[in-house]
Amino acid sequence: MSLNGIEITDVAIFPIKNPQEGSKLEAFVKVTLNGSFVVSGIRIVRGSKGLFLGFPQNYNKETKEAYDICFPVTADLRDAITSAVLHKYKDGESENQAAEADFNENQAPAEGFAPQQSKSAPEDIY
Repeated sequence: MSLNGIEITDVAIFPIKNPQEGSKLEAFVKVTLNGSFVVSGIRIVRGSKGLFLGFPQNYNKETKEAYDICFPVTADLRDAITSAVLHKYKDGESENQAAEADFNENQAPAEGFAPQQSKSAPEDIY
C-alpha cells in the first residue's frame, strides 16, 4: 500500500529479551520506507489501552524536555506504520527474533548494534 508515494517496504522488530521489572517497553523497531530511507529507534510500548508506537526522541538534560526527531506528519501514515509494525509484532514473524543481539532498556539500538542486512535495503548503507 502506498500513501502519497510512501511505501513501507520493510519492518524489523527487536524484542526486549530481558526487560526490567515493571518495564512497559516491548521492542525496538526499524522501518524502511520506499526501500531507501530507514527510521530506527521506534519503540513498541505497552500502555493502559494496549500497545502503541513511540517514535524517536532526544532528551535535553538541561531543560529536562524530550523533543521529536522524526514522526509521521499525517494520521494516515501514522496509522499505516502502526498497523504494519503491530501486525508483524503480534504475529511473531520477526526475522530478527532469533538474532543474538541482547537489547535491554539501557542500550539504545544504535550503540554497539549490528543488525542483519535488510532484504530491501542496499548493502552499502550499513
